[in-house]
Amino acid sequence: MNENSIPTMTRSEKLLLEKIEGLERLIKAILNKEAENSIEEISLSKAAKKLHLSPDTVVDLVKKGQLEARTYKDGDRKTRYRFKVSSIHNFQKETKYDHISIHAEEFESAEDMAKRIFNV
Repeated sequence: MNENSIPTMTRSEKLLLEKIEGLERLIKAILNKEAENSIEEISLSKAAKKLHLSPDTVVDLVKKGQLEARTYKDGDRKTRYRFKVSSIHNFQKETKYDHISIHAEEFESAEDMAKRIFNV
């Protein structure tokens, strides 16, 4: 068999493939719905991993009111954060966040930089 040739599927194989793809779509929809309505809580470190951000950035998002979290003091009086899975999911879905837009306000504009450097 030539390595560039693609094997053709029989009718039954095509039907099986269609059913598998349909089941995959159904599973994704169920998992998505479950994440949207979940009351399960996760730690700060797990939330940071899910969002692909540092824990400090996640805390900043909470302090700015962009991300919902439950805060409490532990036995050592350290502030702890707990995040609902649904809050993380909604943040990802609604904000369409990326690393640049989250830190955008931290960057100095070219005009401000010129004023600072050249004392204009």
